[in-house]
Amino acid sequence: GVVALEAMVASPASFAGAVLYEPTVVLGPPLGGEGVTEARAALDAGATGLALETYIADVQRMPRRIARLVRLVTVVQPSMRAVMPRVLDDIDAVDSLGVRLPAYASIAVPIVLLGGGRSPAHLGGRLDALEATLPNARRVVLRRQGHSANVRDPAAVARVIEELADEVFGQR
Repeated sequence: GVVALEAMVASPASFAGAVLYEPTVVLGPPLGGEGVTEARAALDAGATGLALETYIADVQRMPRRIARLVRLVTVVQPSMRAVMPRVLDDIDAVDSLGVRLPAYASIAVPIVLLGGGRSPAHLGGRLDALEATLPNARRVVLRRQGHSANVRDPAAVARVIEELADEVFGQR
C-alpha cells in the first residue's frame, strides 16, 4: 500500500484509482522501533522463529499468544526463514519515508481503503488518518477478516477491486 501511495504521488496521471489494504503508513514514531531492533538481533543470532514472534507481537502489535503460534510457521514452513529479513527491510524502508500524509493529500483518484474488522487497532488508525487525508477515499471493512484477508478470503478482496474498477471504468 505504501509503495502504491508513493507511486501515485510520483506519477498521478498513471493511476485511475486504487484499493489499498491496510497500508502501514508512518503517522509519527517509527513503525518498527525497538521491535525491529530486537527482531534483527534474534535473526542475527539465527533465531528466525523468535524474530518472527517479536515482529508479530511488537511491530504488528498482535497478542503475544498469537505471535507464539505464528512462530511455529518457521518450523512447518522453512521458506519463512528467507522472508523474515526482507520483512524487516520493508519496515525500515517505510520508516525512512517518515510521515508522508501531506504528500498523499494531493492524490485525487478514487481510493478504497480496505481493512479487516479483526485487524490490529493500529492498522485501523492508519486507515483513519488516510481517510482524513485523501480527498477521494472511502473505507470498506471486511468484518470477519484480519490483516490477511487476501489469503483467507481472496474473493472478498477481489469483489472490492472489481467494484472500484466498475466505478472507475464503467460497468462491463
